[in-house]
Amino acid sequence: MKSGRVSSMLAMGMVVGSVSVASGQEAEILVSRCLEGASVARTWCEEVAMATQALRAGLGFVGAGGTDVPGSSSTLGKKLGSVPRVSASLRATLGRLKSPRATGASRPDVDDQTLWVPTIQGSIVVSVLDGFSVVPSVGGLFSLDLLATVSYLRLPSEFGDDSGTVGVGARLGLLRESFTAPGVSVSVVHRGLGEATYGGRTSDNAEITFDVSTTSVRAIIGKNLPFIGFFAGAGWDWHRGGMSMRTIAPGGAFSTATADFVDRRTVYFGGTSWSFLVVQGSIEAGWSSGFGDLPRRTGDFSASSRPLFASAALRVTL
Repeated sequence: MKSGRVSSMLAMGMVVGSVSVASGQEAEILVSRCLEGASVARTWCEEVAMATQALRAGLGFVGAGGTDVPGSSSTLGKKLGSVPRVSASLRATLGRLKSPRATGASRPDVDDQTLWVPTIQGSIVVSVLDGFSVVPSVGGLFSLDLLATVSYLRLPSEFGDDSGTVGVGARLGLLRESFTAPGVSVSVVHRGLGEATYGGRTSDNAEITFDVSTTSVRAIIGKNLPFIGFFAGAGWDWHRGGMSMRTIAPGGAFSTATADFVDRRTVYFGGTSWSFLVVQGSIEAGWSSGFGDLPRRTGDFSASSRPLFASAALRVTL
């Protein structure tokens, strides 16, 4: 019992620690470094810097999605005695990103673009702690699951290659769903996307390269009715990693800039689920917040544009 309490406290510390490291910097860093190079106009530097920030966080968000365990708001619990339960899921997601256009015959101060990113994600969850019961009908307090995910992102043609993520994390139960109570849990998952390159062809105005590691915190509440269940949640994504951009102006002048900073976004999501014996299906949708614009910028792309996603999943629990 004592070791169970220690593990639960460590899991809570993961959540609190993740929330406490929130930080963020604006695209001014990239713009100022871009302007230190060749005689490239501020407009070009600004729009490519905005594209860099929008695409990096957008791919990190699509790779993470909403719920870390599709259609589930409660931890798994144990089957009998100390026998853990195991859950495996497969989820298909379609994400929508927006950014300034910096490929082809684009005008970086005018043109923006919408990119669609389909993703396939698989995950496995194993129960570790069953938690405590406050009263006979209210249990699951400080229960704990461990989880791992892997995903494949089919990137648009503007990117050089497709990408994928690998993630590990934990889910802490605060309330297990019962006849009278909803399920409530908090999860923390860290994912690595790897390196992605946007543009860079001879006809493009820019080449953007970045690597993304995303730490996601999600809080979710849900309740199953006789034939259907509903869930909703919110959380934060912290996108980390280095980024570099090469801006090419008309006439051939170019400038480069690099930076490495943390970008935090707020995430909201919700969906519905239905179950048949050990199989559960679910659909879900959500969005992430935008980011701060540059002072006096006149480009058409709005920094407040929100990346969106919709997904469908199947999950088996044993």
